[in-house]
Amino acid sequence: MKKIFVLLCCLLASSHLYAEKYDIGQTMKSMKGEFLLSIRAKDLPSIKTHLAELKQWVDIAHTLRFPEEKKALFLQGLNKVAVVVDEAQAQADAGQMKQAQETLKQVDDLRVEYHDQRNESIWKRFFG
Repeated sequence: MKKIFVLLCCLLASSHLYAEKYDIGQTMKSMKGEFLLSIRAKDLPSIKTHLAELKQWVDIAHTLRFPEEKKALFLQGLNKVAVVVDEAQAQADAGQMKQAQETLKQVDDLRVEYHDQRNESIWKRFFG
């Protein structure tokens, strides 16, 4: 029992350290970079590589600490991005590179939508 408790504590501590290793800004920049490389890819191996990297950054983003008042909103957006990336990966795996790139453009729409919600307008701050 004591060994299980120690193991569990180690696992929790390592996941906490893993989450602290990355910051929101740098993670989002890395996601943007892989997104752009995926959109601009010229061949299937290249897009598959960049989509896999993008998926990893999305997974890392899920582990980050977000402000409590915006956490649900940010996670909702990340979940939507993950779905789109999974769909694009499936299309790329099926050899449909152009279709995967078209699907991936939804990520940019999500970025615009959620970044607008992230940054409150000055009027909303004053007048609720």
